[in-house]
Parts: sequence; C-alpha cells; structure tokens
Amino acid sequence: MNKIRDIMSPAPPGTTPADSLAAAAKVMRDEGISSVLVLDRGKLRGMVTDRDIILRAVAEDRDPRTTPVSDICTQDLAVLSPDDDVTEATRIIHEHAENRVPVVEDGHLVGVLSLADLALWLGEWSSKRDAGVPGGCTTVRSCE
Repeated sequence: MNKIRDIMSPAPPGTTPADSLAAAAKVMRDEGISSVLVLDRGKLRGMVTDRDIILRAVAEDRDPRTTPVSDICTQDLAVLSPDDDVTEATRIIHEHAENRVPVVEDGHLVGVLSLADLALWLGEWSSKRDAGVPGGCTTVRSCE
C-alpha cells in the first residue's frame, strides 16, 4: 500500500503568525506558490493564500504591510499523516476541495501532498499497469 510519505513533497517555506501579509506575499512570489503555511516553532497553525490576502485584507482596506498573517489565515485545515494511504488522501482532497494538504507528524509539518503529487503517482501507476509489470497493478488499489 502506498503511503503519503512515499509521494508527498517536502515542506515548502512558511511564514509565522506575526509576519505581515506583505512578507507572506513575497514568499509566494519568490517560491512561485499561491499559498503559504503558517508555522509557529515548526507546528502548523494555518494557511494563507493569495486569494485570502486579496479578499480578506486588500478588499477590506487592510494594510498588507502591517496586518499580521494570523488575522486572516485559515486555521481549521484538513491534514494528512505520512502514514495515511493514497486512497484516504484522495478522499480528503476531494471532500475538502483542496489543491494541497499539509502532512503533519506529531504536530509538526513534514510535507505537503498536492494534486500534482497525486497525478505523478497515478501516472506511474498507469505506466506500470500498461506495461504489464509482473505482480504489477491492475487497479489503483492493487498498486498501493
């Protein structure tokens, strides 16, 4: 059975609850990402997206240079464990309509599972199935 730890991406750069929205936006720009995880001493506290900054701050006339991330970040996040199986991950991503889900172990962020990670895994699964790999996959479940 494939575990999340086998297909997840490493934890991306994050921000702290006290950092400004402008600082979070600069991380997004520099890393080419659309969301930043909010960490407090390595523990996941939330996520802020570029859309959050626009709708919850700029549209409300809040100053991104002085507004802390903690004022607008989403704190109630769906999370995965590195030991969760891929089938569970797809259910959670679908159920919560998320493009990426933090992977947490003992309260600490250890990675992120994105739709791209799942697509790469599915591509590998399909290749094995199509190639008729001995003992290989005939269904997604048999390839886990």
